[in-house]
Amino acid sequence: MSKSERNARAIAELQSLLQKAERLVGAVDLSQETTMADTTLNLLSKNVDNDKLSDAEFRELVRTSLKVAGVA
Repeated sequence: MSKSERNARAIAELQSLLQKAERLVGAVDLSQETTMADTTLNLLSKNVDNDKLSDAEFRELVRTSLKVAGVA
């Protein structure tokens, strides 16, 4: 196989890979991305009635979560 044939084959292979990558990227649904606020609210709501946390521990969880979320 000549050098130009190898190059042509490599280019065809790259084009195929790029087309596959474009299809994969197009299939990603970014509208469902979870925000930090969603994660924080989910964490807090799951721990509101957590009997294993004292009131003080829950308040600390709230403080820490708000700091991590950039709210406090």
